[in-house]
Amino acid sequence: MEAYPITHRGALAAWFGTKSMFEREGFEVVGPYGKSNVVMREAP
Repeated sequence: MEAYPITHRGALAAWFGTKSMFEREGFEVVGPYGKSNVVMREAP
């Protein structure tokens, strides 16, 4: 499963969620996605 959460305030948090929210659920950062997001995948 992949997610594209925001990395700083001011981005559209309500739509993608936050990096810390996905980290709490076991996701890991894979790489950057634009200027204000990252690609995260659920850890195996």
